[in-house]
Amino acid sequence: MFDDRTKAAAPGCFINSFRTLFTGPTADSEMSFPRFLASGLDMADFFTAAAPLPWLMMATTEDYFAPAGARMVYEKARRFYSLQDAADRIQFFAGTGPHGTPRDSREQIYVWLTRWLKNGEGDTHDIPVKLLTNLELQVTAGGNVDGEPGSRKVYQAIADEFHSRHQPKGAPELRAELRQLGVAATGGAAPRAETLSSNAHAAFRVEEIRFETEPGVPATGRLYVPPGTSRKPAIVIVEEKRLPVPLFVQRCQSTAAVAETMAAAGHVVLEFTPRDSPDANEGRLFLGDRVTNECVDLIGRNLPALRAFDVRRAIDLLAAWPDVDAGSIRGYARGVKGLWMLLADAVDPPLTRIWLHRTPTSFAAALTSPLTSHLFDAPIPGFALHWDIADLVEAAGRGRVFWTDPTNWINRVVPQPGGAYRYRIVGESDAPLLEEFLR
Repeated sequence: MFDDRTKAAAPGCFINSFRTLFTGPTADSEMSFPRFLASGLDMADFFTAAAPLPWLMMATTEDYFAPAGARMVYEKARRFYSLQDAADRIQFFAGTGPHGTPRDSREQIYVWLTRWLKNGEGDTHDIPVKLLTNLELQVTAGGNVDGEPGSRKVYQAIADEFHSRHQPKGAPELRAELRQLGVAATGGAAPRAETLSSNAHAAFRVEEIRFETEPGVPATGRLYVPPGTSRKPAIVIVEEKRLPVPLFVQRCQSTAAVAETMAAAGHVVLEFTPRDSPDANEGRLFLGDRVTNECVDLIGRNLPALRAFDVRRAIDLLAAWPDVDAGSIRGYARGVKGLWMLLADAVDPPLTRIWLHRTPTSFAAALTSPLTSHLFDAPIPGFALHWDIADLVEAAGRGRVFWTDPTNWINRVVPQPGGAYRYRIVGESDAPLLEEFLR
């Protein structure tokens, strides 16, 4: 698009309309641009922007980036080329085989480039070449550039960029940013909940409910309601499911046990799942929900902010519930989900207190560390250049945040200065912590 030294091109194995990519084989993050779809763009715009550059669009018959989606791009770009009397400068070819460049595709590339770079003169058949061994191809001492003089790891380059662009801003700008992201109070009526089932227990009843945080966005949850007609304090919990933890002998404890204990203590509890929330640990170390995050990014929205909005709507639902004292609602969340809770409470704080457990303490630490886990479930573009998680705590009210076992971005408990955190003793139950939280 930007280099006039390019005289012809033959890209393949990815070209696809977002009409198929968005709901199908979503590309890796480095292949997509934030707000790309929100700007009204699609893959064909790359080709039309460079017109009348000769393009051979390539696909393969068995690729997960399906030829039908690639042909959509070709047909749209070809119509544009036709308007410039340049229809002969764009072609489409689907080679035989899976994701890659099979022989018939390679020979089409030779034909195309020979046509535009050598006036069609030359042999365009694929010929055998001597393949080198891995050892022959090794050109560094260790087989990679990591140990070469002057080399840096990617995270080090990111850290340098972060430090060079870091410009702290204050609380008023933070609240304005969060309002723009859409996590502030909705100002509308509380969502209407549909009760799917109701079961009585000794100390409370449990209602399985479903409600919409916004039109077409369903959320499900369990409402624990103690007996009695008086209005009661309430707690909203971002649900955590019980799942195996890779490489460990223990299992993640679900939030159900905490919810039951809180309800037995006389609180109405809503344990719910915001939109497309990842489970406690899906076995995908260092990844997180990158596909959903990327899709939301493409349409110009932000996934953590949308989940924080869902938390706000859950709080609205609780506040309107007939058994609840609307002025006494607290929040509980674990891990990266605790950040959604902080975002939800940082503007016009609706919660009297928040309990965070094993939640990362700093975005800056994520940008200056070699490894992170589930960072995809937390980022807001540009946010860390001006604020950090401590600023969200200040906005919510530092004295209102009860934080146990703070972690880094690979879920290791880390020491934090200032005495504002509570560290658990090995094997300590939730009972004393719950007593502190509800005090």
